[in-house]
Amino acid sequence: MRGYALVLVATVLWSTLGPLTRTLLQNFSLPAISIAFLRAALASSLTFVALALTRRDLLRMPANAASHVLALGIVGIGGFYAALAKGIEVAGIALLAVLTYMAPVWVTVVGAVALNEPLNSRKVVALALSLTGCALASKVYDIDAMIVSLPGIAIGLAASVGYAAFAIFSKTLSGKCDPRAMLMYAYGIGAIVLLPFQSSDLARALQPAAWPLLAAIAIGPTLGAWGLFSLSLRFVPVSNAAIVTSLDVVFSNLAAFLLYRELLDFPQMIGGALILAAVALLQLEPPNHPTT
Repeated sequence: MRGYALVLVATVLWSTLGPLTRTLLQNFSLPAISIAFLRAALASSLTFVALALTRRDLLRMPANAASHVLALGIVGIGGFYAALAKGIEVAGIALLAVLTYMAPVWVTVVGAVALNEPLNSRKVVALALSLTGCALASKVYDIDAMIVSLPGIAIGLAASVGYAAFAIFSKTLSGKCDPRAMLMYAYGIGAIVLLPFQSSDLARALQPAAWPLLAAIAIGPTLGAWGLFSLSLRFVPVSNAAIVTSLDVVFSNLAAFLLYRELLDFPQMIGGALILAAVALLQLEPPNHPTT
């Protein structure tokens, strides 16, 4: 249960990303790709400062983890964030959300083939419930909100692959290097990947009032969420953890209701119930021994 509790808290933190990003988009007119870049750059910088002051020994990356951290930074952060930012423009939030939540499928397949994680009927049913729930909670039935095109579908699937890579590499790195060092280097690499997509006048366009929100994004749904998620992978299979993170859409919808008074449609409520059922079903699996 400890591992699932960690994933749950991480998911709650991830769900705060939507309201914070929405405020930056609406009040400060920052492009989504710039928010992604600043999020990664701040997360890496803050971690570097913290380690330089407290644990300088962790600034050295273990040789056996370097290639995985590089792949995590390029694909799981840089590629994932870029696909999300572009996907909002090309595919729309509804279709992008549905395609991105395909990630647990890729994670489950890779987990079973490459990581020898168990794949049983209970997990398959939980995965199906989660995917159906995410589709309903993301309002896949709202045709007006869907921008269906081949580029949009391709970018959405790319985002799901990036999300899956984020989870898989976090698992393979679990126990190989300290999560704080992994955070610093991976987000630094991700920021470098995103740098060429930034406007030359980004520094001038940034308003001082935007920095507290950017810092909140870097600390909460970035460093905090990923740190807890990485720690959870020592106790639960990565495929199970990926399914639990589907609760993000439930918490995000709840936040939209509380903050913006956005009412949920009945199908969205059904979708949320299906995701909760998927997570509950995973709790019936035999206990998994911690992995290091």
